[in-house]
Amino acid sequence: MEHFKLEQWADFVRNVLKEKDKQKMQLHLDSGCKACSQALNTWTRFRQAASRESAYQPPDGAVRTVKAFLANQHRPARAGVAQLLFDSFLTPALAGVRSAAAAPARVMLYGMGDYRIDLRIEPRSASKLAIVGQILIASQTAYSAASFPIALVSGNKTLALLETTEFGEFACDCESQPNLRLEFTLPDTTRIRVPLLQPSLAASKSSDSKSVKRRNLSIRKRTGKNDRPRGD
Repeated sequence: MEHFKLEQWADFVRNVLKEKDKQKMQLHLDSGCKACSQALNTWTRFRQAASRESAYQPPDGAVRTVKAFLANQHRPARAGVAQLLFDSFLTPALAGVRSAAAAPARVMLYGMGDYRIDLRIEPRSASKLAIVGQILIASQTAYSAASFPIALVSGNKTLALLETTEFGEFACDCESQPNLRLEFTLPDTTRIRVPLLQPSLAASKSSDSKSVKRRNLSIRKRTGKNDRPRGD
């Protein structure tokens, strides 16, 4: 008994054969050839699996974010570090709330050109941070820019890829680690780098600064020195 080749059964499953060839192969199957029936079943399962594969599609937002991030890797881009315009940790707290919490949320405002980046960093635990923010265009009264891809980076390692909403908002949780920063890729391929200083680290620095001031004051009291100007 003459058998048909595998590629012929592949064409049979794809329904691309001439009608006379298809009828000839069908008659061969009806004759009870087990080898050709097995070949037909193999190609039939392969075609079914291939058709199901098209149903597995990632979210459109994830595709846009990755494409934008990878495309900008191969294009020359201007980059700059955003300027810190406001930092809640540099603003003295009110007398009644100075000792309310050891590591409160930190609010910062960065600027670069016409762009403003509002950030809030809050410790979730000893090792986790919650980052919430919004990027705005200062020259516009209403937000109308397209979504921006954002990369959360530590050193040279990309930890996560994000995308702003239609209003420029973004949020993520991450592990607390050194050299954290956000990198915004703008429509003109300009990149804005925003360093992130963890609240716990900033609180530690603030605490160290207060300890130094108290120690200096104690030394002055013991030695009888006074920084006030003396009268005539």
